[in-house]
Amino acid sequence: MAQDGLNINEVRLGGIVIQVDAVRRTPAGLPVHGFVLDHQSELREAGMKRRASCRIRVVAIGLPVAEIALIDTGAGLLVSGFIARDRSERENRLILHARQIEAAASEIF
Repeated sequence: MAQDGLNINEVRLGGIVIQVDAVRRTPAGLPVHGFVLDHQSELREAGMKRRASCRIRVVAIGLPVAEIALIDTGAGLLVSGFIARDRSERENRLILHARQIEAAASEIF
């Protein structure tokens, strides 16, 4: 088991939904909603402005219907969750596993 600080895996990322996958089910029967989130921001690093951008695959398993209803192409979302390696891929791609999804104004991304 890892030491306390090494066990932390928390991510909060805002962006625009650019792709929504068909709903599938886990072997236990839970619905899995997958989508791609496009993030764009301007941050400060070492006193300088830095543009940050990324696209990340997100999976939402067993979230409340109200949160799942927010997932639509073009929607601005704030996703909170954890990252893990994509077990279905041979490459070392990260997936954001959503624990909470909130609507967000798309102008802030």
